[in-house]
Amino acid sequence: MSKSVLDLQNDCLNHSIPCSQLLLKAYAIARKLNIAEMVDFCKNELDGYQDHSDEIPNFRQVNTCTNLCNGYTWYIATLPFNLSLTSLPHSVKEMEMLCASKKEYINVKMSAEQIQNMKNFFNNPNIVDGYTLIFPYLLEGVIFKIRRTILEWALNLGEDGIWGDNLEFTSSELNKAQSITITNIFNAPSSGNNIIGCMTDSIATINNGFDFAKVSDLIDQILRNIKALHLSEDQKNGLSSDISEIKDMIARKDEFGVRKVLRKIEGLCQNIAGNVVAAGIIAQISSFLR
Repeated sequence: MSKSVLDLQNDCLNHSIPCSQLLLKAYAIARKLNIAEMVDFCKNELDGYQDHSDEIPNFRQVNTCTNLCNGYTWYIATLPFNLSLTSLPHSVKEMEMLCASKKEYINVKMSAEQIQNMKNFFNNPNIVDGYTLIFPYLLEGVIFKIRRTILEWALNLGEDGIWGDNLEFTSSELNKAQSITITNIFNAPSSGNNIIGCMTDSIATINNGFDFAKVSDLIDQILRNIKALHLSEDQKNGLSSDISEIKDMIARKDEFGVRKVLRKIEGLCQNIAGNVVAAGIIAQISSFLR
């Protein structure tokens, strides 16, 4: 007989299986076990958070680039890190499709409330429209956190001897499931960083809070979008040299060196006036240098 929880554990480790499919399996198991918290989590991730944006978990916050319109022209706005964070309401299936689209970035129109916040922050009543730019690798990061959360939950069930034969659970398994506390799997601690993000750090090397894996993701994103920066040959050669240098520093866990090279790349992007991709890179780098 098939062990439902064991199957879910194995599926989480198979990255050819979409996260949306994992959520459906986790939802079915949670329903069978009457674990309301996990049922709600799976439903929200499957359906999205559009109608209850105040419930969007912290791990869905990503750093973005902001474009504003003053009624005549569009321009890239520089915001402090906390104001450049955007909560993603999309369903997991939508995020998977956006990642598969291979777009350089995704536009998300600002709400009326966000526009008002921009007017207040810049003390500029002429701001009439705006949108944020989200880079696909950030969506991939959110999806991975969800996958890891499902895996962590399934592992917890298995450790308590809850397996389920073909989605059927014994009375003993049902009783054990009620004693499992799962809130901490996806609730944010007081530091403001979601514990789901902390769990995914098993694939990241963090030194005193510095996330080398995320820097590596950013470097990969720069390489994928290097043509969109429209660099001169000298600039392109310089950036290639910086990227080679920073990869070596990541391997050595040299935080000081990584920060130094990131500042060089930031300076290069600041000299590319009006380039949306460059502005997005600057926004990402700021999260490491703050």
